[in-house]
Amino acid sequence: ALISALAALGEVLADFARTLVEQPTVKHLRRLRPALVQVYQNYVAALKPLGHASGALAVDELRPVKLPKLARASFHAMMGLSCVALYQFALNYNQAIIVLAGFMAMATTLEVTRRFSSRWNDFLVDKVFRGVSRPDERYRINSSTWYLVALTAITVAAPQPVVCVSILVFALGDPIASLVGSRFGKRRLANDKSLVGALAFFFVSVAATAGYLFLAAPELSVMLRLGLILTVSLVGTLTELFSNRMDDNFTIPVFCAAFGSLWF
Repeated sequence: ALISALAALGEVLADFARTLVEQPTVKHLRRLRPALVQVYQNYVAALKPLGHASGALAVDELRPVKLPKLARASFHAMMGLSCVALYQFALNYNQAIIVLAGFMAMATTLEVTRRFSSRWNDFLVDKVFRGVSRPDERYRINSSTWYLVALTAITVAAPQPVVCVSILVFALGDPIASLVGSRFGKRRLANDKSLVGALAFFFVSVAATAGYLFLAAPELSVMLRLGLILTVSLVGTLTELFSNRMDDNFTIPVFCAAFGSLWF
């Protein structure tokens, strides 16, 4: 498997180099990018068992490729806004838990079954979730599953306003940080994240949570709302910045809810 993955990587790199010489345009290079990302992920997946067995290769330091996708960013935002709207206007606590339990059962079933069938896994990644999946999710738990785990946990444990602002921070702050950082980020901070991406995350989070709390939670005191806005926005920004080994689809909502709940 390692040899075939390495051979495929070499072929795509050769195509990339040939394109640089013959057709060095952004259009042609972008056309090769998905194939290059995919064969790289296949190579890393084939290399990891050997590295773990020998202990000589630091394969865990090989970072997954995270190319910004407008479709993925839009999906994040729409799902988050939908969750907030449902919990705010349509579902009570018990109903929300039932709905989340149903989605968790479905996600768990998909995660388990795709481990036993490579064809099923390829179909889910390449066909069903093609527009919103990342290449490394072929070999690990999908980020959406981690997101569902986080939503379930914070809904069970945190007050409703905290749940909603934690979702908004992740749903809007995270994709904006990725899009802005990849386009304009020059100065890099922790984990190759950019300063401008972190600032975009923070200010978008402040705007989103302020809009929600001042419109949908007028019963809360002004000091409590301001404290909650700044807390979850700052915690979300720092969590996104320093999340490396754990999926930030899980860590951002959970840490925001944990620290936001301290105000109640």
